[in-house]
Amino acid sequence: EQITDLASAGAGAVVASTRRGVSSVARDGEVRTTLDFGAKTIVSTALLPNGRAVSVGTNRRIVGWRLDGDKFEWEATAQSMAFGVFEWTATAALVLQRGRESLVCQWGGTCEEMRGVRGYVVAKYGDLAVIGTGDRAIVGFRAGKQIWRSEPLSDAPVATAISPDLKLVAAGTNDGRVWIADAATGEVVATNMSTAGVPTAITFLSPSLISIGTDNGQRAIVAVDGTIVGRFDGESAVKLLHTAGDKLIWVTADSAGTMVPESYEP
Repeated sequence: EQITDLASAGAGAVVASTRRGVSSVARDGEVRTTLDFGAKTIVSTALLPNGRAVSVGTNRRIVGWRLDGDKFEWEATAQSMAFGVFEWTATAALVLQRGRESLVCQWGGTCEEMRGVRGYVVAKYGDLAVIGTGDRAIVGFRAGKQIWRSEPLSDAPVATAISPDLKLVAAGTNDGRVWIADAATGEVVATNMSTAGVPTAITFLSPSLISIGTDNGQRAIVAVDGTIVGRFDGESAVKLLHTAGDKLIWVTADSAGTMVPESYEP
């Protein structure tokens, strides 16, 4: 069954969102919980603290549920098709809507528009969050409150990341460029990086190194000043990037939706 999103629930658990509209919690390879979303695709699932989850689907449904539960605890309706959901605070999820402002949905189902921010992609590290917007900007938030908006970039951001020391933000845009900005002010400090494809996934390996995966299968490790440290070719578009100890994990998806992890140890 085609997987649309994966999220780590800790302690060996994984939440999978699927084309058939079922979220499952698997622990050590065993499926523990399966919830039917009403024969519609679950696009994305966000995990909140204390075993809570929020899922969004193609039928504009937003639902809250618990990893150890067997039913949805609350439901809300998006204003347009929701294509992403992320942890926002300990008690709220951020829902990205196509062509509309993003929604902040509190646990329990109360949702409010985030005025002026049409989110396209989100990165979060601690209480710092960065949203890439449809109007070619990245917007910084701390503890759910906006603290800056960058200058317009060359194209819409499609991937974002925050450095582990919370000092830098990376954004990949649809024209194949990678931008580095100051995480405290949003000021762009480097714009000289470019990739052979669209940078669909970005993660920081250290405060000074980032890894980039593209829609044409290329993977690269690049210093924040633009120096290429390593470049690798693959056959499938990179969907997700994760670090696991000293290893870098690329997750790609083939045309059938099969998720394939590949690891690299610098």
